[in-house]
Formats: sequence, structure tokens, C-alpha cells
Amino acid sequence: MLVTGGSGFLGGWCAIELLRRGYRVRTTVRSLEREAEVRANIAAEIDPSDRLSVLAADLTADSGWPQAVDGCAYVLHVASPFPLAQPKNADELILPARDGTLRVLRAALVTPSTARRRAACLAERTPARARDGVRGLGCVRSLGWYLGADGERPETKHAAYRSPTPVNGADVIVIPGAWTRASAFDDVRDALRDGGRRTEVVELPSRASRLIPLDRGGLAAIDAVLDERIGRCERPPVLVGYSLGGLMALRAARRHAVRALVLLMPAPPAGMLPGLLSGAVRRPANTLRMLGAAFSVTLGGRLGFGPPDGLYSDRATAEDKARGVAYRTDESWLVLAALAIGSRKPVRPVGAPTLVVGGTQDGFTPTNVLRPLAEALDAEYAEFDVAHAFNEEPTYEFVTDAVLAFLDRDPI
Repeated sequence: MLVTGGSGFLGGWCAIELLRRGYRVRTTVRSLEREAEVRANIAAEIDPSDRLSVLAADLTADSGWPQAVDGCAYVLHVASPFPLAQPKNADELILPARDGTLRVLRAALVTPSTARRRAACLAERTPARARDGVRGLGCVRSLGWYLGADGERPETKHAAYRSPTPVNGADVIVIPGAWTRASAFDDVRDALRDGGRRTEVVELPSRASRLIPLDRGGLAAIDAVLDERIGRCERPPVLVGYSLGGLMALRAARRHAVRALVLLMPAPPAGMLPGLLSGAVRRPANTLRMLGAAFSVTLGGRLGFGPPDGLYSDRATAEDKARGVAYRTDESWLVLAALAIGSRKPVRPVGAPTLVVGGTQDGFTPTNVLRPLAEALDAEYAEFDVAHAFNEEPTYEFVTDAVLAFLDRDPI
């Protein structure tokens, strides 16, 4: 694993902890004159033996970074230019930090021998938490927070995850979840487009305009819509499915060739009934709110029912929740019954790169359900401190950045 900034406080302690956990660590310094100092600081905490190497690479120059990332499975970027005096203009600090991060990530993207690249950028206000036993992009930092002195974002909000040359990859089809209109994913769609991906959000059928939606075709109607849309692609697409859409994307990947599969808080193929029954015992009031939404989310909203726990994170504002009302729609009971009961079909890998994303505040598809699903699919797993409706909060950036990093890595 590469850890940038080994001579710094944060970089040094990251290297020490990784060595304690058995990793081989490579770290960078601006000048090899500091190599002895770095080794001495680390040796005071742990004997690295032959598992530590030190290379010279400066964030203000391109040279050295291809050699630094070569052969590394992971990149932990914690280095940042730090002036001795307070700069008069904030951009004197922000722009070098941003440009240095781009150098590191671009080097990781274009180095052929770095077969399994995973990049994590640590910075202030990072909500994502890496956890033991969790594979993949567990701590990806959105560069969207970095603002210039005039308050504007960098030229491209997701520039760090773009390849050095324009991406001409597969089409991305985003499949929303139950009770959710396609417009709820406008921000996600725009972020993926900013990252160089042709992206479309599918409006699902089975939407009900009446109080008791007894019949709108069920999952078969959704399958038909996806079959038609995938059939119009010139090449195998990338399917990005959320909640119910994750289950539908998995079903579609069994019927069609896909370039990659991304499942965002997917509904479990085995059904949601066990979780609902467990929740009814522990949180009966919350379960009643969920059942009320199943009967009619429109009526529930008019009666003043609040959203179920786990739909929004503890950082969601009243404005976020108020805006979310416009994204809701009543759902077919046939679809909801299929979600509850699930399928008895075995879960197997789909033969395409797969990423499963979970949220630690998600009350609908909890992480203890998604981790085994990722294992069964032989998928990478990413976990973030977000709730089920991450797409309706500013936290959508953390998830979409992880998706872009996953798609750009091979590239797909």
C-alpha cells in the first residue's frame, strides 16, 4: 500500500498502523534527505523489517508518482502542501492540494501494473469510515468540498476520477427504487455525467396514481422496460441499481451482457420480510410508518406521517426532507410483495465487475445483509456513513465519487 506524506504526522501514523496490520507499506517524501527520519519515527513504534520502502515524489510535480504507485494495490493519499506562514489568498493552499491529489490519482489510473487500484483521500469532514473486513472503496473522499477563494468549485467537481483523456466508456443506466421517481437521481446523474459517463435514469413502471395500487404488472413490467432500454445500447451498459432498482439490475444482468454492475443499498434477493419482522419487535412505531407507506405514501404524507427511520441520515436538514416529498410516488402492491418475499434463486456472480455499496445509517437494507450479498456476488464492497436516501442529501457526492472511481479503474 502506498501512503503519501510519510514524513507528516498523519502519514506517519497511517504507515505505522498499516504495518501493524501486516501490510507492506511504501511511503513518499519530497526529498530522500528525510528518509532516515521517517524510518526512525516508524521504528520507534514498530519494526518494519523489509516491509517499508521510501520514495521521493513531490505533489507539485508529476515526476516520481508513476514509480510510487507502481505495483501497489491501494493508495492512501494523506499528504498535502503545508506552508510555514498563513497564506494571504486561500487558493495558495487549496489549489496545490487539489492539483497534488489529481497527480496521485491520475498516476494510479494510468499505471498498468497497478492491477487492483483503490484510492482513499483523507481530509477534514470526511464522513466515510473504513472498517475491518470491508473490502474496496471504504473511505473515498469527495473533492467537491474543496472551494476556491471565490467560493467556486474546481473546474470539474469530480475531476479526480476522470482519466487523463476523455472517457468513451459504456452507457450508464441508473435504476431507482420503490416509491421513488427518476427525478430523485438528478444529482447522481449529473455527477456521473460530470465524471465523463453518458448516464440516463430510467423511470420505472408500476407507479400507481390511485389510493390502493393492486395491479400494475409487478417486477415483470420493470423487466420489460429494462430489456427495451438495454436493447438500445450499442455496447453492454453499466447498470447502477438503487434499492428495488438494485434487485432489478441484478435480474437484468442475468439476462443481458453488462460491462459492470453497481448495487446501491440493493433490496436483498432473499426478501425484506425477515428484516421487517425483526424491526417490528424492536421498533414497532417505525414499522407502522413503513406499512403506511406501503398502503399509500401519498396519503401518509397528507396525514403528516414522518419518514421511517434510516431513510435519511442524522445530517439531513428539514429542507432535504421537504424536498424529498416531491420524489415519492405510490408503489404497486405486487412489487412490494415481491420485495418482501424475495426469490429462492441462488445468488451467484454475474460475470462482470460488481460493486455493492452500503450505508451505516440505512434502516432498509442494513450492512449486515449487504456484506454477505457482496461476498456471494464476488463483488467489491464499499460502506459509507449515509442513509438509504443518500441521493437526496449532499452525501450523494461520496457515493457517486466511489462509483466513478470503480468505473474508471479498469477503465470500464
